[in-house]
This record gives sequence, C-alpha cells and structure tokens, in this order.
Amino acid sequence: MWKVVQDWHLSRTRRLLRRCRSHSCGPQPFFFMMVTLALNSEFGTVEACVTPLRDFKIFSKIGRELLCLIVCCVMFLVGLPMCCRNGLYVFNLWDNYSVTIPLLCVGLMECIGVMWIYGMQGS
Repeated sequence: MWKVVQDWHLSRTRRLLRRCRSHSCGPQPFFFMMVTLALNSEFGTVEACVTPLRDFKIFSKIGRELLCLIVCCVMFLVGLPMCCRNGLYVFNLWDNYSVTIPLLCVGLMECIGVMWIYGMQGS
C-alpha cells in the first residue's frame, strides 16, 4: 500500500516538473529581490546620513552629489575591514560597541524626555 502511494507521488511530481520546464529558474527572482532590497536599504542609509549633515554650515556649501559620494566612500572604508580575514571579529566589535550602547542611551533619554514632558499623573 505504501509503495503504491509513494509511486503515485513520484509520478505526479515528475509530471509536474515536465509541465513546468523552467523549474530551474526559481532562485533567480529571490536573489534579485534580495539585491534590490539591499540597494533600497543602502539608499535609505545614505539619505539618513546626508540629510543631517546638510544642516551644518560646513556641509551646506558642498553639493549634494559630492556629499553623497563622500558619505559612500566613508561607509565603504568602514565596511572594508569587515570583509577581510578577521572581519567577523571587527563586525562583532562594531556591533557590540557602536550600536548597542548608544541605542540604549537613546532609548533611556526618550523615556526621560517623555516623563519630563508628560509626567506621571496616571500612577
């Protein structure tokens, strides 16, 4: 009985694969989507860095395109050691000390600011 079910499933799968001749081009759209997602994230990161820099008087005199190029070059030079032999170690250092502690401080300051403005009338 099990052999019959197994043979039926195999023959059905073979028929489906024969009908769908392009079964080998399944991963390409997924990787294309991942590349476009990475590019979109990079554009957002560059804009998030360039927009506050334009508010300073020093950087407001520089053209926007040149400032974007400078930011991209700095980001490239910061990321380059993470692609080398000991890149995972550098990435872990960067992740532990440049992201976690400042993010914790920003969250703490937001809580203090909200409490300062609105107070604790409800408790």
